[in-house]
Amino acid sequence: MNMKKISFLLVALALGAFTEAQATRDWLNDGELSECGSITCDDNTVWSAWYTNGLVSVDKATMEVKRYDPEELGVGSSCISDVAVDPTDGSLWLTSRSANFYNLKDGQMKVLQYPNAETRHNFHSRFSPEGDYWAFSLSIIGTFKDDVWQPLDYSDSPIARTSNYGFRNLAWDSNGDIWMTSSEPYYAVLHFTDGVVAGTYGTGEWLVDNISYTIYATAMSPDDKILLTTNENILVFDTKTEQFTEYPYYTSEKDFAMTCVTYDSKGLAWLAGKGMVSTFDGEKNEVVAVEGLGEDEEVIAICADGEDIWLATDNANIFLLSEGTVRKVAAGVEDTLIDTTVTPADSRIYNLQGQLVTNPVKGSLYIQDGKKVIW
Repeated sequence: MNMKKISFLLVALALGAFTEAQATRDWLNDGELSECGSITCDDNTVWSAWYTNGLVSVDKATMEVKRYDPEELGVGSSCISDVAVDPTDGSLWLTSRSANFYNLKDGQMKVLQYPNAETRHNFHSRFSPEGDYWAFSLSIIGTFKDDVWQPLDYSDSPIARTSNYGFRNLAWDSNGDIWMTSSEPYYAVLHFTDGVVAGTYGTGEWLVDNISYTIYATAMSPDDKILLTTNENILVFDTKTEQFTEYPYYTSEKDFAMTCVTYDSKGLAWLAGKGMVSTFDGEKNEVVAVEGLGEDEEVIAICADGEDIWLATDNANIFLLSEGTVRKVAAGVEDTLIDTTVTPADSRIYNLQGQLVTNPVKGSLYIQDGKKVIW
């Protein structure tokens, strides 16, 4: 492990406290993995992670960008799917598609594992108001207690009757209750009190109206309302009245998708998707111009730092929106999402997820000697 890089990590973490939960998005369609992103802020540093571009930090004072090789961090060649800063001790948490959870603290890397290690999962994480580390994936949600995985039981919810769904977000209301959202083919909001299902709300063939939406992202507002971005509109679920309200996007374009959402310190919602960013004030959705964001460049993660907004894109770029200005503070490798510092550099053949391939298929894209090659 490169102790110089680890030392920088520890210094950066020690200087700042966690301020804002990260927002993430990922896709796993028919077993094919596409880009996943995560971004989070503490007092001094912005951390972002990509499957294919590794871990990046941005110093908020100097805007200095640093990249970290997963191998040198102790994560190995696994794709990093999430990064989070522990609010209780400032340590760094990473998740990977290997079903491992990595906690970097005081120069030591502790590895925790989801019990079913044979199953690949794109885990993301949140911290509870008490500072407990929670993780969720396609149909899994749980926390670690004394380093042992403790799943949250949702078997009493109607959503447990179908296997084709994915959890999109995890949040806590002002009472400390847990709220989850799921999507495809049914959308639903799950409410937990003291670890027990207290309610399931939404539409689907097992509920009412037989209407189905695709939920892309969700976030909890300061007044305990859950904002959901869908393929049709914006949905707001009031946790007190248990009612949904629909709001139109600023455009009627078909297949419109805002795949990330977060709230800033003033309670304004920020939504982002492919080549677009907008705000939602509880009534109206308005577009925000982001200079330098490509038309086909997709925002895959967003977080709020006070009134500032940080974006991570599928091109491994990071944008800062602050006081009406836009700054592009980091950029990935042009025309590729593979950074040579995080790619296996030997004569063996790897797929784009860094996994060794013993029988390459002619005409397919692989990695060899740290470069993309067509076999």
